[in-house]
Amino acid sequence: DKYAQLEAEPPYALPRSRAFYDIGWVALHSDLISVNNDVNLFLKSSPQGSISHSHGEQNSFTLTAWGEPLVISGGYYDWYGSPHHYEYTRHSRSKNTILVNGEGQHPRSLEANGKIVDFFTGSGYDLTVGEAGTAYGGKLDQFDRKVLYCVPDYFIMVDYLKAPSPANYNWLLHTLSPMKIDEKENRVALEQHGVNLEVYFLWPGKLQFQQTDKFYTKGDALTVYKEKEEPPETEMPQQYHLAATTKAEAKGNFVTVLYPYKEQAELKFTGSLNSNVYQILATGKGRRDVTLVSMNQVSTDLSGSGMEAQGKLAAATWQDNKVNKLFLEAGTSLKLDGKQYLTASSPATL
Repeated sequence: DKYAQLEAEPPYALPRSRAFYDIGWVALHSDLISVNNDVNLFLKSSPQGSISHSHGEQNSFTLTAWGEPLVISGGYYDWYGSPHHYEYTRHSRSKNTILVNGEGQHPRSLEANGKIVDFFTGSGYDLTVGEAGTAYGGKLDQFDRKVLYCVPDYFIMVDYLKAPSPANYNWLLHTLSPMKIDEKENRVALEQHGVNLEVYFLWPGKLQFQQTDKFYTKGDALTVYKEKEEPPETEMPQQYHLAATTKAEAKGNFVTVLYPYKEQAELKFTGSLNSNVYQILATGKGRRDVTLVSMNQVSTDLSGSGMEAQGKLAAATWQDNKVNKLFLEAGTSLKLDGKQYLTASSPATL
């Protein structure tokens, strides 16, 4: 047997994060060697649609930290074609994606597809972008989801949405533990076996929150989880489902930070909008992170908090007033405190 001499070995030679374009999956990891130390986010935007074993889950994600599944793919497979499986699990309302007026992507359709359109992995930052507007059967003209991973600490998620007419956008989150909602601060938090997750909804500034532990299959634009409950027919672990809903608008963005941590949070996050550039600040224990991102998903001039750049997104971290790491997406220049750090003759991600 030619495989008899093969020996298992740790994946030291493999990239920490990777995109699988043919199936539409991206895996962002902090540590491939030890599952107990790993923080990972998986994003799906697949050209294979929602047929067969796929669900209405384009531009959906899951998040696991230190072995704890903090953000899950909702619903259960109690048996094939059961009311729960067919009317809840297969649908977008059970996934961590976007609904439009309470409605999701077309189920069981090859045309309800998505695509991974960008991916980068480096020592300090990972970035990926999924495209899923066509999955909604005309309800959306655009749904791009950008994820920046500031390794190993937190994820910034920026959603670019455009509908043919004003719509309420519903940002969904599914967990195994109940979430504490702070509507005044636009923040959601949970704790699970000593691991915490804080979700900062930085933009838009006002959202309507809903949480339920029921498997509702029907709802409307403002109350996503409302009626026609279809629980699994066998006893399963409890799940919790959250919707954060915008006011009606044709074009919109979400800027969200997902911050997993143990014991005590070391970072706090704030955000501000200046014209079409959004700034995310993370501060704590001598550390300062600045991320500037174009809200139009195009390269532009980015400026704020000592950073000047030209690109779609720029990020940097200072520790004790010293530059620790930096990142530029589709850009040509990045300056920090007046000093040139990155330059390119044509748009580059580095």
